[in-house]
Amino acid sequence: MSSRYKIQKKLGTGTYGVVHSAIPLHPLPSNPPLVAIKRILPYPVTTPKNLQHSYITGGVSISALREIKIMRELSLHEGYLKLYDVFRDEGGAVNLVLEYCETDLSLILLKNVTLPLPLLRSLFHTLFLSLSHLHSLSILHRDLKPDNILITSDRKVKLGDYGLSRYKGYEGMSWEAVTQWYKCPEMLMREGFYDGRIDVWSLGCVLLECFSSPYLFRTAAEGDVLQLKCIFKVLGTPGEEYKNLPGGVRGLKWKGKEGEGLPKSGDSSFDEVLEKCLKIDVKERATCEEILEMEFWKGEKVGLEGYL
Repeated sequence: MSSRYKIQKKLGTGTYGVVHSAIPLHPLPSNPPLVAIKRILPYPVTTPKNLQHSYITGGVSISALREIKIMRELSLHEGYLKLYDVFRDEGGAVNLVLEYCETDLSLILLKNVTLPLPLLRSLFHTLFLSLSHLHSLSILHRDLKPDNILITSDRKVKLGDYGLSRYKGYEGMSWEAVTQWYKCPEMLMREGFYDGRIDVWSLGCVLLECFSSPYLFRTAAEGDVLQLKCIFKVLGTPGEEYKNLPGGVRGLKWKGKEGEGLPKSGDSSFDEVLEKCLKIDVKERATCEEILEMEFWKGEKVGLEGYL
């Protein structure tokens, strides 16, 4: 790797590997001064046999191959990270050379600044457009959260991290995708086959965190029942029609009781977007296309200047 890229600093660690910033030592498209390299480790010889089906010969995970395929499909489109290069190093790891992003939305939220509605309108209109395009390609992101909403040095917002993404209809769709705080009710309740509206819920949760308390749907401990109780406290508890779902959620009382309600912004068009994203009943939740047709996006938009 030393002849191709000069590693700078560690940016983060994920399920399958580690990400570093690096300086390219050879020409790349658009000649970026800095890139991010995601190094996906091969499985170790100690990998249990029941998990080795997730890898192909040579120790490359099927998930890594899927991520590369998806990124190559998206890389030419605005709104997604560019994939410049893919190579295997001397240690057998697969390295994805990606567009470098200066920060992400989670770091902006840590500043405890109030993000005005014109800024949210600009950011999330771009994000819903990107998500709509993703869904048009039959790809579900399955891990939308502030950490995976990346921002470049020229203040462009990008969807990142496709390690958990799947093509719609893929037989291996699990319930374990999506970080707990951003997981929709139908995944928590194991309702059955799910679609792109799982991502609409997640992006709605992120939008809610940008506008209101970042802890509204955050539980102190892990667990599907705890997360559902947190959601039901705000949005209300469904009736007994949810009681006998295939997932067999236990420890909940199905009361058909109203919740505290989502916080109000003073802008009814913004409140409507949140409400349509955060419907417990997936049949009532809007798709990306329906969200993008709503009145809220027609108002004033401002950029990220002053927030980075």
